[in-house]
Amino acid sequence: MASERTNQDRVMDAFEGENGWIESVRNETITEIEQHMLACLNPKTVKKFAQALRSNESLVSLKLNCLLTDAGVVSIIKSLMGNNTLVELSLCNNHCKVKSATQLAKFLKINNTLTSLNLERNELSDTEIGCFSAGLKLNNSLRVLVLNNNLIGDTGTADLADSLALNVGLVELHLKTNQIGKIGAQYLGEALSRNHMLGVLDLAANKIEDAGAISLAKTLETNTGLWSLDIAWNSITDRGLASLATALESNRSLSHLQFWGNEAENSMLIKTALEQNRIKKEQEYMKTVWGNERVRWKRSKLMFVGQGRAGKTATVRSLLGKEFNEEWDSTVGADINTVKNLHERSEWRKDSSSTAGFGSITQSFAFRAMHNERGKSRSTASSVSNVNYGSVDEPLESQQSLGSFALQAEQPRLLQPTDENDVKNDRIYGYDETLLLNARGETDSMILYLWDFGGQQVFYSMHHLFLTKYGIYLLVFDMREVLNVDSRATALKYLQFWLSSINIHAPKAAIVLVGTFLDFIDSESDLKEIDAAIREKVDAMDISVKECETEDLIYFPVDNKKEYGIMELRLQIERIARQGELFNQEISMRFVCFLDELLYAKSQSDTFMTLADAKLLAKNAGIMSSEIQLVALEFFHNCGMITYLTATQALKNMIVLEPQWLIDSLSKIIRDVDTKQHKFDDQAFEDVGLKSDLDSLIQNALASRDILEFFWERPHVEFLIDLMKQTMLLSEWTFRNEKLYLIPSLLKNHFLTDQDYESKEAFCYFDFSKVVLPIGVFERLICLVVAHSALYRRKHEDCNLMEPRVFLDYAVIEFETGLKLEICRRDQDDKQRIELSVEDLARSAEAFTIIQSILQKLNNDIMGLRLKWEIFFVLCKETERVWSYEDAKKHNIAPWFSNSSRSTNNSTKRLSADLDSFLENFSK
Repeated sequence: MASERTNQDRVMDAFEGENGWIESVRNETITEIEQHMLACLNPKTVKKFAQALRSNESLVSLKLNCLLTDAGVVSIIKSLMGNNTLVELSLCNNHCKVKSATQLAKFLKINNTLTSLNLERNELSDTEIGCFSAGLKLNNSLRVLVLNNNLIGDTGTADLADSLALNVGLVELHLKTNQIGKIGAQYLGEALSRNHMLGVLDLAANKIEDAGAISLAKTLETNTGLWSLDIAWNSITDRGLASLATALESNRSLSHLQFWGNEAENSMLIKTALEQNRIKKEQEYMKTVWGNERVRWKRSKLMFVGQGRAGKTATVRSLLGKEFNEEWDSTVGADINTVKNLHERSEWRKDSSSTAGFGSITQSFAFRAMHNERGKSRSTASSVSNVNYGSVDEPLESQQSLGSFALQAEQPRLLQPTDENDVKNDRIYGYDETLLLNARGETDSMILYLWDFGGQQVFYSMHHLFLTKYGIYLLVFDMREVLNVDSRATALKYLQFWLSSINIHAPKAAIVLVGTFLDFIDSESDLKEIDAAIREKVDAMDISVKECETEDLIYFPVDNKKEYGIMELRLQIERIARQGELFNQEISMRFVCFLDELLYAKSQSDTFMTLADAKLLAKNAGIMSSEIQLVALEFFHNCGMITYLTATQALKNMIVLEPQWLIDSLSKIIRDVDTKQHKFDDQAFEDVGLKSDLDSLIQNALASRDILEFFWERPHVEFLIDLMKQTMLLSEWTFRNEKLYLIPSLLKNHFLTDQDYESKEAFCYFDFSKVVLPIGVFERLICLVVAHSALYRRKHEDCNLMEPRVFLDYAVIEFETGLKLEICRRDQDDKQRIELSVEDLARSAEAFTIIQSILQKLNNDIMGLRLKWEIFFVLCKETERVWSYEDAKKHNIAPWFSNSSRSTNNSTKRLSADLDSFLENFSK
């Protein structure tokens, strides 16, 4: 009794003690719970635990093997009815009876996330199994079901067999040590003649005898799914085993058959046939990995954009099946979620394939190519795209893929791993038949990368690094703002801005408009009014969006509190993704091997690496061509799996393996400090003597070296500074006696109101009104001009350049001695332009050439040459006569095009001739 009380006390402490499981589940600070002590739980404790489970969104594995009793199991399962995160559930030794079996059936009917269920040692009889099997018929997410050591007889087996005939998800069924006889085996055999998904069947220690073995053997003659069968200790003689040996003459899938403990005298025929099957499948696998096999990518990227507080994060949470949380903090920078959609209408659940171990992705793709897509992937993909990304059997010049090249013909080669790579390469390229089971259950699965971008304007400059040209853009807006006549113009302007920005970054990408706060919209006429206002803008822009056909609206209205409209939105996203070019893109298996190498490096805590190191990994994967190595990196970047920027040679040498780490690092500095959730902790900076540095950052957008080292881990500081320089998010500020950096996206003070250039003799402007002037372009322009000024000052120590004056929309910067540029951004009354004037009119042509060259460079490196502008020149003395670029040049209008202008200034020559060289100097 003392021992029992001790176990009881330990179990109670585990659940209700300080930092116990109840508290951890309630606070969502735990992902796995495992309890194996056989001790009855107090009903009150079970109730408390169940209540905590009801709202939990963190738990993925729950193992309660501790005498819960039938009522306790019912309480636990009821609390999980709305759960969409749990993947593994074990309820062994809990005396489950009819009520808990019935509740489990209800749970399986609606659940789409659980993949493993263990009900071992529960004394389940045919009655309980009859109740339970009703749920198994309708469930397609469960992969592993363990019912060992129960009291299941032929009647219960018949119910399970009926479920198997309809179930298309289960890949492992364990029925060891029950009371299944020859009739039950016959039922299972009949079910397996129709079910080719089940891969593992364990019938050890039952009573199927020769008749049952003969029934299973008959099934094996036609079944192509089963690869492991355990019939040990079933009173089978040579007669039954002989029938299995005969079946194996035609069966090519079974490679594991356990039959010890039976009355067999000669088993060599069976062993030989099994070994031949195993060798054949291993050879097929190796041929798939190292041959010319291609497989569909079956992944897509979703990008959620829009104004701050529009409901983007709430929409993402709704799509993931999570409860609405009105107090949820707004997104800082961006949040990335990777989810798996097993089939249409199934839940989107967290995907862990990229962290499942080295080689898991290669093996998964290979088995999918071998068993799920062979003979059909090419026809499916070719109907969407005629591109083969990563082909190894077609010449380079004959292909174009996602804006880049496909693999040149390379002879397949088998790597011979040596030394420290032995274990690693064995894991990646070695044959692991168990992964076939995972691939089988995911014939129709799709991986989605969800990028939830922060909506505050301060983040827009940073977003340019991560918005890619392939995938699906979901533009989220607040319907209340469009319906309200006072805010409608502003709301539509934001929508127009985002639509134009998406069109610049991804002109061929699918766009879905999502209207939130449906619970505040009173009538269908209001929905139509919103539709009309938006449709007018969209039609005028000649941009195609995916409409909500069921509601006959150009957008999808949703209520994230009650999840109204979420299912329709989710289905539309799935349809678009599955029909999209990225999902159907065929890639070489060597690309997949390369991806596995990169993910392994990330798992070893490598957040970034050099291009040289990445090329070595590519060679390990059999990609020898340097050009194709770059193609693979660019492809992975477009998919959102890594960050690989190619604007400059310095950027090409940087590969970020964990995009979320980069976003989080940048967002420690670039954030909207006027938003409550984004504010800095003043006391933390006060404690380390950096309060004045923080004030400088917030008020003047100037960061000290000390504060950067406070934000970032020391080994990462230089890398992140270089990356921000190269992406024009940061420039050195050498105009004071301390080392400072300007971060233009943090500038928040406006200089201009209705001020114009009446006092100027002449100025020019770059007009973006016909398309859009994305936020981030002006900031990067300022960044480059300041950087050049700082570089010039460092090289010419005797010069005394003025310290720049910079604002959110205006700057005065002395580019080099005597050349003061006055630059401003105007974004009002449908004017979107950058204006330029110079103090010394004689140097106007010089200034114009510099700004034009920088804008062209920004367009090439950041905007993909999709930014469009017109140039105009204004002579204020001529009652503001406006000249187009062509007319001004044709008429040789001073001060920009006259023969006497100083357009041959050395700095202008240097910058306009090779701005790439300047950017390389910029990073040093």
